Amino acid sequence: MQLPQFDPYWVLIGLPPLLFAITTHEFAHAWMAVRCGDPTPARDGRLTFNPLAHLDVLGALLLFFYRFGWGKPVVVYPYNFRNRRRDDILVSVAGVAVNFATALSVAVVLRLTVLADIWTTRPGQALWDMLHTLCSFGVGLTLFNLLPIPPLDGSHVLEMVLPYPAAQALERARPKLVIVFVILFFAPMFGLPNVFGYIIGTPMDRILDLLLGPANGTRLVGAVGYGL
Repeated sequence: MQLPQFDPYWVLIGLPPLLFAITTHEFAHAWMAVRCGDPTPARDGRLTFNPLAHLDVLGALLLFFYRFGWGKPVVVYPYNFRNRRRDDILVSVAGVAVNFATALSVAVVLRLTVLADIWTTRPGQALWDMLHTLCSFGVGLTLFNLLPIPPLDGSHVLEMVLPYPAAQALERARPKLVIVFVILFFAPMFGLPNVFGYIIGTPMDRILDLLLGPANGTRLVGAVGYGL
């Protein structure tokens, strides 16, 4: 495993957008679950924009040193939902919807102000890089969490749309699939192929090209924040 490296510029430019992306992602899960009838996230103190309420210790350390990690999963009890199938899908996609809306909003701002004098100053360049990174993280989180692999949000959506026998089979296989996910997730830290990076890398580049233009800057792939 490579030793962590401290990069002051990354702390300034990368960490705030990443914390914002994960916090809003987990908050969206919590807010939607409460709206759908489950009070658990509210009782757990997850209806807040305080990043400390949404950060997992190990995930936060990985975010700081390796530029990817995860948020603290939002605990929900689907049997409290008014419509189990519909509401489970809504809660699952709420996080990625917020991430993509953030990316789209930032891209619009950057596109409309690309010629503004503020971006030619040193603070302006730092802010530009920060917004660029926020857009990149928003797209990356969206694509990553939509993968239909437990424990990612896409697996919950898949389970809700599959026929009942197939959904039950997926539920039984979930523990084993989570183990596979963990192995694949940490593989790059040990010099093994970055499977998830390969899967989402190309579509992420294409989407950033559409949002920001071909010169979309450095792509920071690997950040994840999900609600189980």
